[in-house]
Amino acid sequence: MKITVNTKSFIDAIGWTVKSMDSKDQDAFIVLETDENSEGSLSHTNSFSYMKAPFEVVTAEDASDNKLALSGQFLSKLVPALNNSGDTVNLELTEKSGTRTLNLKGKTGRFSIPIHGSRIPKKPETEKLGEVSDTEYFDYILRLTKLCAADTEGLMPALGAVDVKLSKEDESLVMMASDRYALGEITLDFEPANDFEDDDERHYLIPHGNSGLISPTRGSSDSIELVFDKTSEKFGYRFVDGREALFVLKDADPMTYKNIKSSMSDMVEHSIVTDRKELTKAISIMASLSWDEDDTFITIDPNEGLVVHDSHKTNKMNVSSEDISADQEYSLQFVREIIEEAFAPINTAKVKIEWGSSDSTPVVLTPILDSGDDDESVFVSAATI
Repeated sequence: MKITVNTKSFIDAIGWTVKSMDSKDQDAFIVLETDENSEGSLSHTNSFSYMKAPFEVVTAEDASDNKLALSGQFLSKLVPALNNSGDTVNLELTEKSGTRTLNLKGKTGRFSIPIHGSRIPKKPETEKLGEVSDTEYFDYILRLTKLCAADTEGLMPALGAVDVKLSKEDESLVMMASDRYALGEITLDFEPANDFEDDDERHYLIPHGNSGLISPTRGSSDSIELVFDKTSEKFGYRFVDGREALFVLKDADPMTYKNIKSSMSDMVEHSIVTDRKELTKAISIMASLSWDEDDTFITIDPNEGLVVHDSHKTNKMNVSSEDISADQEYSLQFVREIIEEAFAPINTAKVKIEWGSSDSTPVVLTPILDSGDDDESVFVSAATI
């Protein structure tokens, strides 16, 4: 095998495949594959994930059906050198004294990439579940990942995952995450595959370590395919550029949170609309001025509006607000981490805060769209003290 590849595409493929590779595992390997059409790809498989990315082959000699297990650590460490290797690099497979080596030659150097004698794993056999917007899906799942409770998931394993539920009937994708004290739910448009079997009991619980691994494709208006491999019980994505990612799911029962969400919505009686950035900045500043985790207060007054302060009001900040539906003063007390995390799923300029008259009633946070309407596709709640 002797091929010339586009350097940038090869670097990008390495970066994608090592995302879920254990960097300390000296035996971890990446499979380089070329086929009869002179198309090339890199992939990495472990018990938790499968990552694959194509790279551009510029020219090829005897490139059909080659599969090589290359040292993952070596390839990862080779990237800085590849950055200075010119627009293309040459890859040539040689064999000497029964030892095979993949030689890489670029503008500034020559390298020998170790080849493992490892057995090449079988490719996943995925079924297409449907399609969803690339940028929306990954933006929101990253936001919800911040609500996962990695440190307390031992109490309830579902707390350490983002719960994804697909509906063929409603053509919707609902994702949810919670740490028991803050809960976020987001609904996106979903285009189910023709042969997608709608199962009301099927939840895809994506562990928080994987749910936050992929960022939205910058500037993309494309959709991604949601796929599932029944054999390995891995859920994941296929991108229009040929990348693939599959992740093992959390083996746990999903949270039955619909009643919790409904009861929270029923508890609220009053509301105020405020500037999200102003409010989150004020909360962050007040929290940094206090050593006490539960010394963060939001007071809503029909005359003064919204104020963020500490318990003695020695430190306080006013936040612009409007549409106050309260006839008396209400003071809401929060644990710092809970209220800060609760705003993670919200990305609009304004947010509505709703609360009840009784003590310790959770607040409900609703994004306000540019039109002034509530964004009913997003539900967020946070516990008060």
